[in-house]
Amino acid sequence: MNKLKVAIVGPYPLNPYKITGGIQAVNCNLVKGLQNFEDLDLHVITVDFDQETEAFRENGITMHYLYSSKKLGQITLYNRVRKWIVNQVREIDPQIVHVHGTDMYGYAVKKLEYPTLLTVHGILRQEGKISNSNSGWGKRFFQGTKGFFNSYFECSTLKRMKHIVVISPYVKEMIDEFTRAQMYFIDNPIDDTFFQLENRTSDNRLLFVGMIRVRKGILNILKAIKEIKLKIPDVCLHIVGKVFEPEYDMILREYVEQNNLTENVIFRGRLDEKELHQEFEQCAILILPSVEESSPMVIEQAMAVGKAVVATRVGGIPHLVKDDVTGFLVKYGDVQGLAEKISLLLSDPEKRAKMGIEAKKEAGKRFKLSAIAEKTRQLYFEVAKTEGIG
Repeated sequence: MNKLKVAIVGPYPLNPYKITGGIQAVNCNLVKGLQNFEDLDLHVITVDFDQETEAFRENGITMHYLYSSKKLGQITLYNRVRKWIVNQVREIDPQIVHVHGTDMYGYAVKKLEYPTLLTVHGILRQEGKISNSNSGWGKRFFQGTKGFFNSYFECSTLKRMKHIVVISPYVKEMIDEFTRAQMYFIDNPIDDTFFQLENRTSDNRLLFVGMIRVRKGILNILKAIKEIKLKIPDVCLHIVGKVFEPEYDMILREYVEQNNLTENVIFRGRLDEKELHQEFEQCAILILPSVEESSPMVIEQAMAVGKAVVATRVGGIPHLVKDDVTGFLVKYGDVQGLAEKISLLLSDPEKRAKMGIEAKKEAGKRFKLSAIAEKTRQLYFEVAKTEGIG
């Protein structure tokens, strides 16, 4: 059998049981689904900036990975890393390159001679505008410079691509003016295990999952918890995620201490797969009060488990959460509104359960791994045919 050789380039967990961030989760899930197709020869190219684990050997794919320092990479605009990515692609000599992200991954492969498909996971120029006002001027200057170059990478990458996958209408709207590429809509895939988890809800238990950074709006949840506690004293928020911005993490912990919330807020840190599943099973509601999102995986995961969601009406979130059907949407920064919607669901288990049922139905229609993998496989062969391959 002649197999289509595909190089998947982007963030990927070296250990699939220790995933950091939504893009790693998407790629890990997608590769798991694509492994079922015998007509694909899969190669994964990724850079590990955490340098915490050894590569986990997976059947059906060939891993190509590089350990690197993120700080050094940012200073040099990832020049060494980008050259390594290009060399790996050329050594593999694939028929299709599927790159994830418009950052240095997309910028590295944009001029390569191979048919390339780009999945846009976030809008870097928007994310670059968000900073912690409490950081020192040096940190803010560095973040601003990083945002400038990420925006440059993004714009340059979009202009060169002929085939782009968008994960929400918001993404298409935000990149339309920067590209003439053919666009294809494919939702992010959810691992089947989320659909199989038990619903072991603990009353008044809330969950946040995501990087600890300003963009996620976590401080607004803490302010809402302070309000909710007046009526529901045993409300408890579990915060799960890797610390991406240490200064912001310190602000959150200080707020918890100063407002007597130590028994109401638990910082869980980064969890492995089993621990994360337990958090989803036991939470009553998932909370995501971000200032900017494209199509957050955690919302899809919560829906697959059958949980109601309270989130901000920003970016691609309204494409996932149907207001007053699968959850509630509030304006970013509306702490009072956030507190009211959370309190309403905590005090009305019947409404909460009904929303969870609707959310699970919606997730089953849209996010099943087998369906997303099949769509992606078909797209690979479509792009290959368009580009005269095979």
